[in-house]
Amino acid sequence: MYKHLTPWAQVHLMELAKQGHAAAQCAVANITSRHCSCAIHDKLAAEWYTASAKQGHEKAALNLGYCYSVGLGVPKCESTALKWYTQAATLGNRPALLTVAGAYQNGIGTTKDAIEARKWRQLFHGSAAGANADTDADAAANADARTVADES
Repeated sequence: MYKHLTPWAQVHLMELAKQGHAAAQCAVANITSRHCSCAIHDKLAAEWYTASAKQGHEKAALNLGYCYSVGLGVPKCESTALKWYTQAATLGNRPALLTVAGAYQNGIGTTKDAIEARKWRQLFHGSAAGANADTDADAAANADARTVADES
């Protein structure tokens, strides 16, 4: 994606990132992470993703969530990954919506919560509460919620 940037464009992009421009920070992180798969570049990319995500950049938050989920440049931590995935999801990132739903469905980085999982899937589908209750995913969430309620 960025391999065709001229040297001038790369310098300009880095200047914008250093000035705190969130999109430029995310772009620098993307370039850094794709440049070389080594610990130094992974750590640097995670730092740029963090700076960008803290400013509300949805793709940076998604990518930072991934970094934490696999331990790429940061210590592996599923709960921190979920925090960043949730931020990306609340900013409208569709892949993050499903990732958050899956985390709640499977108890990754949090306790299992079928109702919360269903809420995030409904947001993904763009439905109002209960509008898609007959879909396979929602039916599964309802079954899991009943099982949880029965076990209580």
